[in-house]
Amino acid sequence: MLAQTLVHEATHQRFSGILDCVAVVRNPEARHHSPFVDAERPLGHIVHGILSFINDVHVAGRHLRVERDPAERARIERYVALKTDQLRVAEKNLLEAAEPTEHGARLLAGCRSAIDRLDRG
Repeated sequence: MLAQTLVHEATHQRFSGILDCVAVVRNPEARHHSPFVDAERPLGHIVHGILSFINDVHVAGRHLRVERDPAERARIERYVALKTDQLRVAEKNLLEAAEPTEHGARLLAGCRSAIDRLDRG
């Protein structure tokens, strides 16, 4: 969990720096439901969640490949399933409300591709 937390927070930091230079949506203050916190959030926060949890699930999946304890494997599998479902919902919600810039459209396409890869393991 420590590795996941570090990856998650590092993703937020890196993406904040990117957003200082590049707009990804034309309406970042528009709001929609975020499944990660079960509340309405600005679109910019939803994008942050998507990027961070893609990395979380990726790290958890890598851990799952080497984890031998059955209880820990079950916990990780539940976590991966929950977060992958939340990623799908967050992406759908974001696309319903977002007005992506050219850069944002490329970023969202990359997120969609990453989520698809997570689904395939």
